[in-house]
Amino acid sequence: MRDVRLFTVVAALALAGATVGAARGAAPAWHSVVPAFERFHAGGSPSAAGGRLLISALGCTACHAAPEGFDAAAKPGPVLDGIGGRVYAQWLRGFLSDPQGTKPGTIMPDVLAGMDGRQRGEVVESLVHLLAGSVKSPWKSERVPVFTSAWTGDDLFHAVGCAACHVPDGSRFPFADLGRKYTLESLTGFLLKPLAHWPDGRMPDLGLGLQEASDVASYLLGRERVKTDDVTPVPRFEVDRRLAGEGMAAFGSLGCANCHGLRGTAAGVKGKPLASLARKAEGCLSEQAPAGSPHYALSGAERAAILAALADLSPRPAGEEISLTMERLNCFACHEREGRGGAVGESVRFFTGDPDLGDEGRFPPRLSGAGRKLTREWLEKVLAGKGAVRPYLRTRMPVFGDRNVGRLAEGLIAADAPAQKETAAALASGDVEAGRVLMGTGGLSCITCHRLRGRGALAMQALDLVNTPERLRPEWFRANLLNPAAVRPGTLMPAFFINGKSAATHVLGGDPDRQIAAIWAYLRDGKKEPDGYPPPRGEFELVPGEKPAMLRCFMKAAGTHAIAVGFSQKVHFAFDAEKVRPAVAWRGKFLDAYSTWFSRAQPPVEPLGDHEQMLPAVMPLAVLGDSRAAWPVACGGEAGYRFAGYRLDKAGVPTFLYRFRDVDVEDRIVPGEAGVLRRTLVLRGGGEGLYFNPGQAKGLTVRVLRPQASDVPIPVQFNGGKAVVEVEYQW
Repeated sequence: MRDVRLFTVVAALALAGATVGAARGAAPAWHSVVPAFERFHAGGSPSAAGGRLLISALGCTACHAAPEGFDAAAKPGPVLDGIGGRVYAQWLRGFLSDPQGTKPGTIMPDVLAGMDGRQRGEVVESLVHLLAGSVKSPWKSERVPVFTSAWTGDDLFHAVGCAACHVPDGSRFPFADLGRKYTLESLTGFLLKPLAHWPDGRMPDLGLGLQEASDVASYLLGRERVKTDDVTPVPRFEVDRRLAGEGMAAFGSLGCANCHGLRGTAAGVKGKPLASLARKAEGCLSEQAPAGSPHYALSGAERAAILAALADLSPRPAGEEISLTMERLNCFACHEREGRGGAVGESVRFFTGDPDLGDEGRFPPRLSGAGRKLTREWLEKVLAGKGAVRPYLRTRMPVFGDRNVGRLAEGLIAADAPAQKETAAALASGDVEAGRVLMGTGGLSCITCHRLRGRGALAMQALDLVNTPERLRPEWFRANLLNPAAVRPGTLMPAFFINGKSAATHVLGGDPDRQIAAIWAYLRDGKKEPDGYPPPRGEFELVPGEKPAMLRCFMKAAGTHAIAVGFSQKVHFAFDAEKVRPAVAWRGKFLDAYSTWFSRAQPPVEPLGDHEQMLPAVMPLAVLGDSRAAWPVACGGEAGYRFAGYRLDKAGVPTFLYRFRDVDVEDRIVPGEAGVLRRTLVLRGGGEGLYFNPGQAKGLTVRVLRPQASDVPIPVQFNGGKAVVEVEYQW
């Protein structure tokens, strides 16, 4: 497991620097961090575009009205209803007293900056009593699952997209000590519905399920093993009603209600319009805020950029509005558009997917010309989180909410100026049957690389073409087929039309325009399957008999070195010989061997049965300093395992053989009663500090039968150089 404490250490150092600096009257060690500003605008001359980004991200127009056409509408701060049931009162006290010291990099201003120590303390206390007393949440509270896994949360955090923004290197949102703010339950609730808590879209919805959100929360809080009885709510705070009343008055007079939603409050404090502000660093922009003015911890570059933007408040073209939206929501952390953005630095290695597809199978798509490529309806679908077509990407497309991206689809289309409708008219008359032939292996063989209507491709598994006419603009579709490399630099898609000639000269006379129109027509209206697919699933079904059936193959769930084992009891599993662990189990029918025996491309084998269940992803053995140490996330050879094959007993059951450090392991899995799988590991060797971890997986019940233990990981005790561990998997 990556060291959870890294985040805490970074935050603690930042906190120490900020606190010491404040005590000595020096500038704080941290300033407000807006990631896209740090990446694109912090260096060089002051940028008006950077200032517009800051005016939007910092919520300046919540108090200072913007002129018409100036696209920097006020972005609401976190909703505070029910906050007393979500965060600790002590954290609230610290954050209100010292925003940057408690949460380095926050964009929250110090609204009490102009007060003396006594007055400041009194106002902080009154606000704490107001906010901590708001415990009734407007959202349904989800109960944390019985078990959460920080190891799984670690993997999710670094795979689904969290690490694109949250990297503790100072340029992106750093973490403070989240355990001082949230309980496991409240952080889980936030990760499930971030837009309900933070409607400005700074924290988007990554579509985490309850188990996933709990696992990620467990990882972020450094809770390596959590059971139900470990989960406690935020302690109830004894509210002084007099102080809470004073806090309500302060909440209004300080302008908190201009940004934050809280029952019983309404925005009231208004400053001068942006157009009337002086073009110098005073008021909110001053290095030392005067009495009655909030203090923003701005860097010199940030302050200069805002002043540059105030000097030019004129409307901007669609392209700049798009850039502003993408910068404010940090879309450029994942996506590249017009030569800007894309993954950089430490986050690059966290983008994973299908290695067979190269960078296209790993990184989110480029957005250069997105309005020329995608229909408006599909763009809106994608932004609403309903247009995913790349299941091979582990990174998820976040949902930012319509209020934050509602104009983005329209803006992309306007900025990219798509071609007229002549191409659409030309494609409308395509020959459906000719398109079917071209799609198959007797034509251009599109099905070799692309999935179609959910059916796997013959080789690599590029995106499904089923919704192409709904998704793509006809003119982009045509240009992409004529010259893929020019439209999508770096793509693996080959060119089928060289020097105006088709590779399939026997279809429609080899005319590229007619062939492209035919493919479009087939994807729009065709029903009959292209030629070239293998026979229907099950024609070469392997049926286990008295002895188990075995097949070495390629499986999505068990990798390129899968060894599938099927039993007559209709319970089966596959062992990943590369990662050296059992990977997946299922019930019912076993496997269809056609693709392994007869297909040159050898597409992945999929179980014929049902009730498919992923088995624990963690490796079973590790050497630890003590039981509290983090369990390693590496697997296979990276974790010190060496696969040594398998042997068959008289009944034909395989025992997998491998070595972990100085320990030889025999790993045998067989069906038990009621459709369970029973796994027995015989360990020979020895060594200090060896522990066993049975692991967890969603939908799976894992029972350790031997040795009996109340907690995991379990220390391995050798007797005469031998130890035995038994585990049962039920799903």
